[in-house]
Amino acid sequence: MKKIEHLFIQLLSLWLVACTEANKPIVEEQPSFFESIVDSVVYPANEILVQTLGEGYAKLSSALSGRLADIRVDVLHYYTLDPEGKRTLASGIVSYPAQGEIDNVVLAEHATVGSSREAPSEAKFVIESILSSLGSLVIVTDYIGYGTTSALPHTYLHVGSTAQASIDMFFAAKEYMKMLGKRLPDEIYVTGYSQGGASALAVQKTVEANHADSVHIKKVIAGGGPYDLLALFDDVETRKLSQTAFIPMAIIGLNYGDKLGLDFGKLFNEPLLSNYHEWIISKKYTLSEINSFLGSDFLNSSFFSDETTNPEIAKLRSSLVKNSLTDWTPKAPIRLLHGTKDTTVPFYCSQHAYDSFKAKGCKVDLFPIPGADHGGAVALYVIDVVSQIN
Repeated sequence: MKKIEHLFIQLLSLWLVACTEANKPIVEEQPSFFESIVDSVVYPANEILVQTLGEGYAKLSSALSGRLADIRVDVLHYYTLDPEGKRTLASGIVSYPAQGEIDNVVLAEHATVGSSREAPSEAKFVIESILSSLGSLVIVTDYIGYGTTSALPHTYLHVGSTAQASIDMFFAAKEYMKMLGKRLPDEIYVTGYSQGGASALAVQKTVEANHADSVHIKKVIAGGGPYDLLALFDDVETRKLSQTAFIPMAIIGLNYGDKLGLDFGKLFNEPLLSNYHEWIISKKYTLSEINSFLGSDFLNSSFFSDETTNPEIAKLRSSLVKNSLTDWTPKAPIRLLHGTKDTTVPFYCSQHAYDSFKAKGCKVDLFPIPGADHGGAVALYVIDVVSQIN
């Protein structure tokens, strides 16, 4: 009799537990990074090439004839950290096939822009978006300083902030795709041109150091990037670079990103000194407009003095070394492309990165684009990215 009573008590206990579990509310997993989609646009297949390279798409047109499909672009808001370590609402875009499955995931880093209206979340397209017409999910952050964070200085060429914003955007996009019921490949490509090329290496460096368990990079394709910042700034005095806006943009961005506390009065001449907030931090003007404002004598003579006599130069040079991308050991394969006649970001930036990575035994290839300047190499970069990923 006691055995029967004991068995009855056990069965009753199991029934009570089962009822309790059944009545528990189902708590869905909440997104950690994704916040919302605030705008969407669909690009028909016949508009994709024009959106990508304007009228300069002839080389792509014949190769991709009949292969392109409609794409959807969503403006995404997500959470990341600003340089102060504060959780902040950032923005970017995701593009993907309007119909069908996703074959590849591409984390694309956008090139330098000056005005807010040129940011991905405003333009709703970047050149790498063409990959979505061939089956890829393309993820692009605005970076800190554009989109929802346009009130902040843009952390231009700052490795830590760039990588943080991009990787968190990737996590947010994954959460969003899960909500849509879309399955994603395990490995991703990382790519970008100009500033985007440097940002691509910044993402790779940070992922391989801190996120290797959750982000798996298949290949990095980087074009025309300023990887060696110290060499570039050493060249400012001796070479007439065709794009001067990047110099104060980088000084302001690194000052904010690395909390340098620079005295701009010892670095900038008038009228830049009194107008850098309006011309650069406000994001009202394009790079061409900023270049025209700057003129040729916008750097203080102390900028070229010995760092031992100018502590501002010492702080800046330390940051330039820290945010250069030539002295580390990549794990995923890297493909570098660069125009040999580039006067905006000289070819030696890619050569220095290639030489350093090759000496470390890394999987890296360098493809010079003979005779091409910075703008002239863009079309061949796009063709190469399309061929590599598709």
